[in-house]
Amino acid sequence: MLRISTIDDPYGGCEPVFEHLDPGSLAELAWALYVNRDVPDDRWAGPDVQYALRRLGDAGTAARLAREMERWESSFVRSHEGHEAVAVLADMRAGMGPDDAPRLLDRLARTAASDEMRDYAQARLHLVAIMRGLTSEQLSDRLVPADATDPRVLADRIERLEQAMLAGRTWTAAEFRAVLAEHPLLRPVVRRLVWSAGPASFRVAEDGTFADVRGVPFVLPDDARVALPHPIRLDDAEAWAEVFADDAVPQPFEQLARPVHVLTDAEFDSTSLHRFLGVRVPTSRIVDMTARGWSLPEPPHRMVHRRRMQFTTSDGHDVWVTFMPGIHIREPDRYADQEIGAVRLLPRLQQAHWSDVDPVAVSELLAELAELTGSPPQP
Repeated sequence: MLRISTIDDPYGGCEPVFEHLDPGSLAELAWALYVNRDVPDDRWAGPDVQYALRRLGDAGTAARLAREMERWESSFVRSHEGHEAVAVLADMRAGMGPDDAPRLLDRLARTAASDEMRDYAQARLHLVAIMRGLTSEQLSDRLVPADATDPRVLADRIERLEQAMLAGRTWTAAEFRAVLAEHPLLRPVVRRLVWSAGPASFRVAEDGTFADVRGVPFVLPDDARVALPHPIRLDDAEAWAEVFADDAVPQPFEQLARPVHVLTDAEFDSTSLHRFLGVRVPTSRIVDMTARGWSLPEPPHRMVHRRRMQFTTSDGHDVWVTFMPGIHIREPDRYADQEIGAVRLLPRLQQAHWSDVDPVAVSELLAELAELTGSPPQP
């Protein structure tokens, strides 16, 4: 009966039989059908196997399928309808909690070997979030298991917190308590950071209470929006740094010790920055910037040198950094060094000025370019 069933058109005799059989045995049968499947070269599983997995697969089946999908290479995902596998995984229901499949999708979105699989999993998670009335970030917060033992899980949450700081993300007071301050896995991390609610900053003590920089108890208003502030937004960053140093509290990532850079009055209303003009940089160091989110666009027609790199700031502004003599397309090692030119904002609907860019994005950009050039970002 399974062999003549599909997700859209299951054989009518299946359900009456399922009611009288052991769910665990049915799940093993579905997995056996998958393991012994015989499908065309361009499919990952036939429609009968997809039906069996989705209807009969349990938490163990889902975990086994997710482990396989995690290893699939890009060429396999592209040519074998990988999005179907994600849909089947997301729709498994037998003996599973509401967050079991989304947790596996979240892991796939972080650790799958292929970019395509990560994209498919992330798109499905986004759909789950919409159906629950949440943002993707809110759903991700709720999927962190309290008893996680995989160190990749905690490392991923720490990275997400750093990105939340850079993006200016906020939580409601209730969310902050539930998914951060009181979460068994994240509570030790949360205690090592400074938080803010409006203009007020606070920390989470070991007993779970809140305190300001002087150690005075802090009451978090129920209607507050809690943020993880970048030091450029902390008026008392130096005082907090002293508190954490006195208590020998190491931070999970640079927050209080993070370099802070600001624009000059002249740069504020300009479209280009010239503070790195003329600095020479090894070509290899520019190429390495592609691993940090920068791109090296193809040169115009008939040109063989890439002479700019491009980056999109956390608040959505496109930035160009020009350099000479350029990176030869066919011989990238032809020139050992490059001379940095201007740092320009690209116009979209209208020309943007550096005053339009979020101060956190400016500070992070200047810090990154200072690291690239090996020189302080002085105007």
